[in-house]
Amino acid sequence: MKILMIEDSKSDYFLVKTLIEGYSNENVDINWQIRLEDGLSELNKDNFDLILLDLALPDSFGINTFLKMQSLAKGIPIAVLTGNQDEDYAILAVRNGAIDYISKNNLNSSVLRRVLKYGLEQNSNCEALQKSKQAFQKYFDFSHDAAFVMDCNTGIVYDINYTMYNLLGYKKKPNIGKHYSKIFSNTKLFLQDNFLETIKINGSIYNSVSFPKAKGGYLFVDVSASIVPWGMNKAILFLLRDAEKRLELEKCLIEINVQLENLIKKSINNKSNKETLEILKSSASQKFQQAKEEIASFSEQERQSKSLRKAYIEEVKKYYGLIDINYLEPIDENLDEISKKHLQNIFELIDSLTKSMEVASLIEQIHSDREFSFKKDKIVLPKILHSIEQSIVNSPLSYRSVKINYEGGDEILLHNGLIIRSLLNNLIDVISKISIDEQITITNRTRDDFYEISILGEFSPNIFQFINTKMINNSGFFQSISINLKLIDFIIKSINGNIKIQPYKNNKSQLSIFVPQNYT
Repeated sequence: MKILMIEDSKSDYFLVKTLIEGYSNENVDINWQIRLEDGLSELNKDNFDLILLDLALPDSFGINTFLKMQSLAKGIPIAVLTGNQDEDYAILAVRNGAIDYISKNNLNSSVLRRVLKYGLEQNSNCEALQKSKQAFQKYFDFSHDAAFVMDCNTGIVYDINYTMYNLLGYKKKPNIGKHYSKIFSNTKLFLQDNFLETIKINGSIYNSVSFPKAKGGYLFVDVSASIVPWGMNKAILFLLRDAEKRLELEKCLIEINVQLENLIKKSINNKSNKETLEILKSSASQKFQQAKEEIASFSEQERQSKSLRKAYIEEVKKYYGLIDINYLEPIDENLDEISKKHLQNIFELIDSLTKSMEVASLIEQIHSDREFSFKKDKIVLPKILHSIEQSIVNSPLSYRSVKINYEGGDEILLHNGLIIRSLLNNLIDVISKISIDEQITITNRTRDDFYEISILGEFSPNIFQFINTKMINNSGFFQSISINLKLIDFIIKSINGNIKIQPYKNNKSQLSIFVPQNYT
């Protein structure tokens, strides 16, 4: 057997060579090359039975390494070598035709034996096709998510997995062969006009809905529906995941946010209630913990789902060439997107709670200490801006990506550091959320009697109107902006400053903060 191995690590090459020589009963010849270009040249000089390909080479990296090799390999089986950092590329390579991928951290003789076997058995027979379908059946039956399959033309249910019974009470055998309307009667999801046609046209749908239980009542679930091959026909694969706990958590977080916002309104008018604030802080702390557990639970579900998907892919790839790869594509992907959107909302609400706590604490401090607002610290503005930029970039709120360009020297401002940081942090936070462009430019000027800090970006000059929008009550995103703006307005007034927003050229706006240097 002749193997072409393209790997830039000498130690990995010798490990593979040693492992193969340790168990193989036949002569195995390994042609080792370090660069992709050299490996491609060897293809024209000799005939190989298998290619072992590292995706991170000196002259090529990622999925392009595999695709280029595949285009010139003349059908030779390719197994991908990968480290932890590029495992996603390896999975993508498998989806595009690699027979398998080998993690270098789990490299052993049994793994190599399996890969060599795959290479020799690529021309599988019909029995192999049947086994691959059995692998799909096993994945389907024991998936972490409830699942059922129906014919996309007739609506006849082909199969229901065991998780569907555990979650919603629908049994497998009594329901196979029935029309979906006979099983899931009065299901709003299926009562839409041209329901089946909509899925066939779009290829998939996903939503969060109340789904009926077999014995009455409803469960709030995430639903994904995708077109998949089913024998000689096409079918619709439905995946359902329990979303009740997450929905309840969102409701609790929204309730605490509303209570905190009402308390802040009173605090700004110097009518704060310390005891109420402490109770809300305690409640918020408990919800923070619940949110962490929900996020951890979601991560575990994702891990299990990916493990099952990986096991199925490995099984199916044994019979590459006889199995329709379309089986693999839609499974779980849409459902993951729904769950991520729900988690996004939880992150938004947590962010809003954090802002609320900051508002309440700062207001309490200003009210309790009259000199606090006029305290003077030495502030290096670029350091503060860099810190704010990093906190936004590293935030779990995935839509927030911002680059702060500071145009000015290493200016030192003599002002209350906590107040200035809070002011800038909240302003930049708001603008990063509503700005079209990710670039924000900040300039600083020192006058005789005040500091001027200007923020330039693609945002509406009417941003303070968000405070009165009705959407605040139902969205963590807008509620968070509302808290931002309330704090900004309060801080500006507490330090006798003012703020000005005006349109700028090229659809940009400029927000200027004027902070007095001398005040009494």
